[in-house]
Amino acid sequence: MESIQELWEEFESQMSQIDLLEMGYEAGIERMKAMCDRFILGNIQAQLEAYDTILMEEPSLRRDWVCVRKASRTLQTKHGVLTYTRRYYRHRASGEHCHLTDHLVGLNPYERVDPALRVTLAKLGSEMSYRKSASLACGGTVSHQTVMAAIRDLDIPQIPVANSKEDVPVIHIQVDEDHISLQSRGLKKKQRGIVKLAALHDPVQIKGKRRYIPAKYVMTDGEGEDNEGFWELVYEQVVAQYGDLGDRPVYIHGDGAPWIKKGEEIIPNSHYVLDRFHLEKALRRACPKRKDPARWRRLHRLLDQSKVEQMALEICAGAKEGICSQETAMETIHYLVNNWEGIEIANDPKHAAGGSCAEGLVGHILSARLSTHAMSWSRHGAAQMAALRAFLVNGGELTSELFKKPQKPVE
Repeated sequence: MESIQELWEEFESQMSQIDLLEMGYEAGIERMKAMCDRFILGNIQAQLEAYDTILMEEPSLRRDWVCVRKASRTLQTKHGVLTYTRRYYRHRASGEHCHLTDHLVGLNPYERVDPALRVTLAKLGSEMSYRKSASLACGGTVSHQTVMAAIRDLDIPQIPVANSKEDVPVIHIQVDEDHISLQSRGLKKKQRGIVKLAALHDPVQIKGKRRYIPAKYVMTDGEGEDNEGFWELVYEQVVAQYGDLGDRPVYIHGDGAPWIKKGEEIIPNSHYVLDRFHLEKALRRACPKRKDPARWRRLHRLLDQSKVEQMALEICAGAKEGICSQETAMETIHYLVNNWEGIEIANDPKHAAGGSCAEGLVGHILSARLSTHAMSWSRHGAAQMAALRAFLVNGGELTSELFKKPQKPVE
C-alpha cells in the first residue's frame, strides 16, 4: 500500500497534467472529480491500515487483546468503493471479539454503507424517489432498497423546545390528512390509507403584503396510532410549546373529519374552525360559479350573514333547476349543518380564529413526497417518511448518530 505522501505526490502530478483547453471543460471536470475520489479513497485506506499496523506493533495500546486474523472490509461511500484490511482481535478475559481499528474510528460492525453516505441517502430520499436519490448521491452504485433501508433505520427524535411561549395570546393548530396508496400485494383492489398532520403555530403575521405563519411546529401520526393517542401527543406538544394554557383559546383548523373534531375533546378551551378551502370546495360542488354566478353570489352573502337555513333553500332550488344533483345538494347541506359551528366562528368578532392553511401545509409537507406521484407505501414506510419530513421542517438535522446500529445478518 502506498504511503499518504506518495498518494499526494501522484495526485498532485496527475492534476497538474489536466488541460481544459485540450480536454474541454466538461471532460476536464469529470477527470478531476474521478482523481479526487481515488485520492480520498486511497488516503482513507492508507490511514486505516496504518492505524491497524500501529495497534499490532504496539501491544501496550491493545492490552489483553490478541490478534486472531486479518480480514478485508468493503464499504460503499460517496466517492466509490472503499476496501481495506484490518485485524480481528479477541479479548483474553472476556472472550469478546472486535475489529479494533473499526472501533477506534467509529465504524459499526456489519455496515456496508458508510455513515456519511447513509445521511446523504436519507436526506435525498426525503425529497425524491429512492432511485433518483441513489443516482444523485453516488451515481447509482447502491440500490433503491438501500435508500429505503437508510430511512427506515432512522430513530427520529422529538426536537426539544427551547423556551415556553406563555405570552402568546392565541394558539392555532392546522390539521389535515394526506391520502396515500398502500401496498396491496395479491389484492386486485388498491388499498388506501391516510397520514395525519398537525401544525402548531402562533397567530399569523403580516409582512408587507404577505401573510406568514411564525413559529410553526409540525407533527405526524405514527404507524397504527389511534385518533385519541395522536391528539394526546399533540396536546403534550402544545403544553411544551406554550406552557399552561389557562384561558387562552386554541383554534383547531380542519376539514370537518370526525378524527379532527376529536381534538376538541382532548385539548382544553379549543374551538374547531372549518378550513375555508374545504368550505368553498363543498359550495362549488353544489353551485359551480360558471353555471349560476348570481346564485353563487347569493350563497356567499348568506354565508357572511350566517344564514344557514336560507343557504339550504338556495341549494335545494339549484338542484331542482339542474345546477347539481339532488344527492349532491343533500350532501352539501348535511356538510354545512354538521360544520356550522366551525363556519360561524370564523365570522364571530369575539374570536380571533384567523385563516386556515391546513391543505397547503399537507401539500407541501406530505403530499409532495407521499402522494403526488403514482407510488405505494407500506404503513411503516409512510409513517417513517412523514416523521422524517416533519423532523426536517422543524429544523432537525440528520446525523449518523440517528441511525440504528446494523445487526449481524442471520445465517
